[in-house]
Amino acid sequence: MRLTRLLLLVLKDYIKRPFMWFILLSIPLICLGITLSKTSIDEHDILVGYYIEEAEGNLPESMDRVRENLANYDGIFAFVEYTDKEALIKDIQKSNLECAYVFNDDLVYNMLKGDRDEIIDLYVSPETTMDDVINETLFSIIFPVISEKHLEKYLTDNSDIRDLFKDGVYTLEDIDSLYNMYYSDGSTFRFDYEGQPDSFKITPSSILLSPINGIIAIMILLTSFCGALVFYKDSDNPIFRIWKVRIAYITIPSLLSFLSGAVSIVFISGEAFANPFSQIGKLFLYTLMCIIFVCLISIVIKSETMFAAFIPIFLLGCLVFSPIFIDVALFSPVLKPVSYLFLPYYYLIM
Repeated sequence: MRLTRLLLLVLKDYIKRPFMWFILLSIPLICLGITLSKTSIDEHDILVGYYIEEAEGNLPESMDRVRENLANYDGIFAFVEYTDKEALIKDIQKSNLECAYVFNDDLVYNMLKGDRDEIIDLYVSPETTMDDVINETLFSIIFPVISEKHLEKYLTDNSDIRDLFKDGVYTLEDIDSLYNMYYSDGSTFRFDYEGQPDSFKITPSSILLSPINGIIAIMILLTSFCGALVFYKDSDNPIFRIWKVRIAYITIPSLLSFLSGAVSIVFISGEAFANPFSQIGKLFLYTLMCIIFVCLISIVIKSETMFAAFIPIFLLGCLVFSPIFIDVALFSPVLKPVSYLFLPYYYLIM
């Protein structure tokens, strides 16, 4: 039988099989679901919570200015004030916030006295890697308030002109006015973070790509296994024992699922990939690896029952040890060599 005719016959056979359509339609639907869920939550400000403990009814003017500076901050972080400390802590535990701060209302006063230990409580989400950057940004926001109060304290208590304040020649309003003028025109020392984007993707692209890539890889491998099972069922017929028939029965469904994955990458999840067409090339190489691997395994394992039992075990190993949802090697490096036994690993690291 000519190879072209054989491939067309096998293709016609698979088109009639419901499981083939189920797999082909599942790939774009799963990719669509992942893409929509990621798009809805990824691109927004990084949320940072804060709570001010007020010992008395009136908030000190300095802390009121800190609150105003946090509310007016325009950058990649959004500072959200909480009126309930327990709600703040719960949102940290749920990872709704990157981190959170609890200020005492005499924060500025304590810093003026030189008390810098345990004056701010910091709560960090277990998933965040941004807390150090947020700490620096927070200090740059509080710094103008604290530095102005330091200036007032120095001029009124320790400088050579302190008597002029006592005599009413100069007032604190004069200090505030001059400080703001010199601070705004860049004459004084300041912390400032410029050129920040308006939004930031909290989830790194590698984390987003991994589920889409990994699920497509698993579906292609599953389709190759299904093709081998179909061959096992028809192999009682002497005609089907030809090596070309085995290859055709495994190759056709694998290529069909590859096409479904390629369409999903380009038209559904394309924005998640820096170069979708490069990704399709890698996916094609992986599909060839699956075809060769399943052909060899089906030759080694003669029994259809043993082959069917091997499939879920191998797929479970792929899900656990390949970096599809999580990379187990990050938690236990000793498991890294185990990943080399599973095909999706090689595609995901390409």
